[in-house]
Amino acid sequence: QMQREHAVSHRGNASAKRLLQYLKNACLHPDDPKYRRLRLGNRIFRESVYDTGARGVLLALGFEALYGHMECGPGGGRMLGHDRIRDISDAMEVVHRSLKSMESDDGGDD
Repeated sequence: QMQREHAVSHRGNASAKRLLQYLKNACLHPDDPKYRRLRLGNRIFRESVYDTGARGVLLALGFEALYGHMECGPGGGRMLGHDRIRDISDAMEVVHRSLKSMESDDGGDD
């Protein structure tokens, strides 16, 4: 979906890069819920992730819209499980490959 959006509006690169950063933070800080809670009121998050195909990646990874946030993982400040971290890491690989593909497509336009 991000690649299709990129073909139309060239927002796919920014969307993929922002999504990768959010996912990386969640993996690097599995014990800190602030890295798994993304504010829907954050304009940058909303425009570059939530209002794009990247939201589907978050939903597939178990993020849910709750009380003005997209949130992933156990509540109560508990740590993300190893399976969830692996799933997020696997998703990062796929998004990274898509990003590289979009960047190489952009390079061919010159």
